[in-house]
Amino acid sequence: MLSGETAKGAYPLEAVKTMHETCILAESAICYPPLFNEIRDLTPRPTETTETVASSAVSAAHEQNAGAIIVLTTSGKTARLVSKYRPKCPIICLTRNEATARQ
Repeated sequence: MLSGETAKGAYPLEAVKTMHETCILAESAICYPPLFNEIRDLTPRPTETTETVASSAVSAAHEQNAGAIIVLTTSGKTARLVSKYRPKCPIICLTRNEATARQ
């Protein structure tokens, strides 16, 4: 998203700082539990096991006010599924796959 501004712009550091502040402000306006419930309710049933685990991890993170969700993945699919449910806390993805780590 910032590649053009940071790679070619005259003020790359300022561009990153401004985008960071914008993201923090936008994220603070989201009411996460109702959003999670809405996404979960709109997801067709039955879901596959990976999606069930992902939604359960986000639900538990909301209930426990977790500082992060740690996801082990090979392809990145599990991390994307956790992200789908919009947890308030960061998602930390661990993988042995170099291509997945670059995503």
